[in-house]
Amino acid sequence: MDKFLENQVALVTGGAQGIGWGIAQALADHGAQLFICDISEKHIAQARAELVDS
Repeated sequence: MDKFLENQVALVTGGAQGIGWGIAQALADHGAQLFICDISEKHIAQARAELVDS
């Protein structure tokens, strides 16, 4: 996949679930570094683990 967002930083609010999670995945796939905010610490930990593993 094209890494056109490499060396870019993205802040995704609500990024651990739902639409925000989908956006976070797409940004990561294109090379962005992410800051993810969400109301659920548990979901943030799961999202981080999934993104780091991929």
